[in-house]
Amino acid sequence: VQAYDSRIKSPAQAAHVRHLVPKQHNEFLAEAMLYHVEDNMAFTHGGFGSVQADIPPAGGYSWDRMMWMAAQTENILDFDRIFIGHTATESYSLEPVKRHNVWNLDQGAGWNGKLTLMDAYTEEYWQSDLVSSLYPDELGRRD
Repeated sequence: VQAYDSRIKSPAQAAHVRHLVPKQHNEFLAEAMLYHVEDNMAFTHGGFGSVQADIPPAGGYSWDRMMWMAAQTENILDFDRIFIGHTATESYSLEPVKRHNVWNLDQGAGWNGKLTLMDAYTEEYWQSDLVSSLYPDELGRRD
């Protein structure tokens, strides 16, 4: 919703101004998948909410960081590979990081890092230049 009105600063505010979002955009977002599973690989934005959960709460797919933290010590569920973003790699590493069966492909593009694209089958990857060099007039995300 913030993309439609930058004055919106919180999810609570966004709930009251959904009318700002065109109907067809709301329909598209309502039908969007929160994760994808293919060939025993899982793709999600943030994580699955709990390493034991088969179906986590909806917010877990986008905002959860527990999966990435748990992957430090163990494989997550029974997937061959899981691909996530949301949590920039340590110290804004500019390379993808793999912990057990979880690949973190967030190299901080929103914070002037790099955007990473990976072939899920071969684990070969390609990266953009630093976002700050591609868009020098943009400040990047700020908290």
